[in-house]
Amino acid sequence: MLLMTAPMAYEIGQWTGRIAAVLFTTAGLLKCYSILRRPTANTKCLLSLMLVLGTLLISSVLGIAGALLPGGGGYLRLLRSIGERYAFRLHSPGFS
Repeated sequence: MLLMTAPMAYEIGQWTGRIAAVLFTTAGLLKCYSILRRPTANTKCLLSLMLVLGTLLISSVLGIAGALLPGGGGYLRLLRSIGERYAFRLHSPGFS
């Protein structure tokens, strides 16, 4: 019975990768912020890199949240479930 509930090796690898992505992008954002405070730093370059890293961080967090949903499915399923919850507002007769 224990073997039926134990996670498979690929699942452990997936979770390790998900957590590593969140940790490394957070570390990258913090490093960019510390460099941004220097007077000789190129502000536009660091802000654009922080934008890319922030987008990756949001995507990673949504991927983890979507994987925690019953049945898995990723963050697209999470966004779809949020959209279905609020879809009645878009189809109501008074909404234009």
